[in-house]
Amino acid sequence: MCDSMMLKRSLIIVLVAVIGLSVIINFIDILGYNVISIDTSVNGVEVKYFSSFFAPQRFKIVVQNVSGQVYPTTLSLYAWMPNGSIVELGRFLGKNGIVNISVTKIIDFLEEWYRYLVDRDNDPRLVKPGIIVLGAVHTPKGIYGVVKGIPLDMVKILRGASVEVKIVEKLTPNNLWYL
Repeated sequence: MCDSMMLKRSLIIVLVAVIGLSVIINFIDILGYNVISIDTSVNGVEVKYFSSFFAPQRFKIVVQNVSGQVYPTTLSLYAWMPNGSIVELGRFLGKNGIVNISVTKIIDFLEEWYRYLVDRDNDPRLVKPGIIVLGAVHTPKGIYGVVKGIPLDMVKILRGASVEVKIVEKLTPNNLWYL
């Protein structure tokens, strides 16, 4: 009788431990990496915002053609500042269409916009400052030009969200720079 109660008690303890462990693992998975939102704009630009408690904030741009192929890519990023000037955020290279951008440059640019809007009693959630992307996609058939504008949700980024921008570019003779 005593062994039977011990066995039941051990079984209950194991069952509670397994259930508790699975709840903890699911909670960590949910907190670890989830999509906050996807903002799709025109002309083949998709902006995704992610939160992650276990990885540093990132900003990356993926450039691909309409069939999903990726190639080495060179990008120059510019921002229109609140004072009307245009500043260069940097020049970046990427293999296989993936270009990692310095997130500190993006944050500095957005913090200036945020301060500007708040100082004038405007709601920063209503404004999406953009970056201008000028680039070149290097394919075996030639070098193709990329020109895009990317609106950014400054509140999400300043709260720590990572960003992945997907640019789908039609590589046609119209945007061929060099054979």
